[in-house]
Amino acid sequence: MPIKKLGTVDSKLPALCNSGKFCVRRYGRQKSQGRCGMVSSINSSAYSLAGIYNQNNSALSQTLLRLASGKNFQSPSDDLIGYFRSQDLEQQYQKYNQIKPDMQEWKTGLDTAATAGEEVNSSLQRMQELSKLYPTADASAQASYTAEYNAIVSDLTSTISNTAFDGFKLLNSTTTIKKIDITPDATTDAQRLLINPGEAITAAHLTALTPGAGQNVGTMGAAITDATTDVGMFQGNIAAYAAGLQSHLNITDSIMQNTQSVKASITDIDQVKEMLTYTQEDIRSQISMAMMAQANVSQRSMLYLYGLKP
Repeated sequence: MPIKKLGTVDSKLPALCNSGKFCVRRYGRQKSQGRCGMVSSINSSAYSLAGIYNQNNSALSQTLLRLASGKNFQSPSDDLIGYFRSQDLEQQYQKYNQIKPDMQEWKTGLDTAATAGEEVNSSLQRMQELSKLYPTADASAQASYTAEYNAIVSDLTSTISNTAFDGFKLLNSTTTIKKIDITPDATTDAQRLLINPGEAITAAHLTALTPGAGQNVGTMGAAITDATTDVGMFQGNIAAYAAGLQSHLNITDSIMQNTQSVKASITDIDQVKEMLTYTQEDIRSQISMAMMAQANVSQRSMLYLYGLKP
């Protein structure tokens, strides 16, 4: 009996063809999918994971750089607007930093003048006491008072001649002895502090304080009072200049501190925020690395399953 041919087997079970491809016999037609296609998909996923890992690693490196330097940016290419703004603030800071030393120097000069004025005033007070004691004292005491009085006048002469600062005499100035810029771009005297303390005691004072013919220490009261009045005015001027100079120093310090603070807010990193960013990026980097390792394992597993060895 002849064998009757059967129709095409309807089967959904995979079978390995001679060509090395999985085939499906269905309704007399064959559909195949190559192993290389699936392996290529795995490779593509691995490349994508590698790209993600590299991006995370780059971000992590930038965060570490900011943490190490303490700066938000290193060059104009990182933040052009922030860079130029910080440069402008630095220039402002440096301008005030240039005028500040002159103020501090002459604050010391005014302190010197104030001390000298106090010494002169103290000497005049003692001379006034001697002048009052002289008329009622005996001859021996009068001689003692006269010797002390003359020694004080000699000391005053030396004090007036030698009290100076930076080459400027402080106790007998009749003109402006110093101009101090109180703004970085001073162009007129209105933007300067003009120090002119006046005369504490003059040559005319010294002449009047020295007893002449027919005079003695007891007759010097009026001359001592005149000199004391002038010294008081001198001390008042010195106090006013010192207060004004200290005020401008305080303003300058405040401007410099605020300028540095604003600059720091632009250039310096927020340590807490940056550490949080670093932690997040570090976690993502580790996850990316773990996924790459897993993808490599999966790729090898698929190749073994297909009968190929990597």
